[in-house]
Amino acid sequence: MAAPPQFPLAILIPARNEQANLNACLAAATASGAAEIWVADDGSTDQTGAIAARWQAADARVRALAIAGPPPGWAGKNYALWQAAQHATQPWLLFLDADACLLPGGLERAWREIERDGLASLSLSPRQRAEGWVERAVQARVFDLLDRRFPPARVNDPADPCAAANGQFILIRRADYFALGGHAAIAGEWLEDVALARRIKAAGLRYRFGDGRDCVATRMYRGWDELAAGWSKNFVGLFGPPTAAGLAPLVAPLAGAGLALGAWVMRRPRLAALAAAYVAFEHVRYARRQRRAGRDGAAWLLPANALVAAIWWRARRPAQWKGRVAPQPRALPYEDG
Repeated sequence: MAAPPQFPLAILIPARNEQANLNACLAAATASGAAEIWVADDGSTDQTGAIAARWQAADARVRALAIAGPPPGWAGKNYALWQAAQHATQPWLLFLDADACLLPGGLERAWREIERDGLASLSLSPRQRAEGWVERAVQARVFDLLDRRFPPARVNDPADPCAAANGQFILIRRADYFALGGHAAIAGEWLEDVALARRIKAAGLRYRFGDGRDCVATRMYRGWDELAAGWSKNFVGLFGPPTAAGLAPLVAPLAGAGLALGAWVMRRPRLAALAAAYVAFEHVRYARRQRRAGRDGAAWLLPANALVAAIWWRARRPAQWKGRVAPQPRALPYEDG
């Protein structure tokens, strides 16, 4: 049963070919207590529009908004969210991806944090659901890299220019969103979450990027093909082009494992032991970081490194995602500090 409105916010869901995810997303959204829910159907060619229409007929808070497609210079997600934001009437906006599901009580917990700390914006990193060792290995390794690229202490320090957000959950005061220019100000950015966070932080607004495992959950990508395509469109933007220095932390443990095996075959036990000790040391460090972050997948460090390195190498070229071609990859500037 849909929960009565409790929170003065509109949930805005960009949806392009999301028939596999949209029902679960809307079931959780309608149970959350949000006052409005907008589904921006971004030119879907599957049953996304029909699903949104059925939910609109069943719940007066749900509105299905058909988006004809992005104009030149716009990323599709940005245009869909910009259109939905202009239709929403609530004083707060929650940008929620269609593959994300609010957990019971999750919106209430996020809302309490907003009110308690006087935030203008809150972005949460969802609980990452993964099936099979490939998804678990790649997602754990990529999010480990993200933790190191965007250290939470820096991101949440108002004096530090380092900014980040997760586009699967961004809650922002509507007036501040439009004062910043909204998604129109970052129309062509495929890393729209980081771009929006940079504008929020540069404006001096009080915002936070935090752990949302108890508020929202998602399964971002299903299997290797989606993992490779989905991360390829963002990897250069997040981490820069694949250079020798950048790839070294991924390749070095693989090289160490190869050296250990080769030295053992060549009957050089000391060299084999030294190389194996290095690989074990990297495993222990990685496992500790993952435990602190509350993630599994540490057992697959070596195959994860190989797969993530392959994704990074592939990311040199524009990627295709849901029938659209991402622009030529370009790296975000690294902040001093």
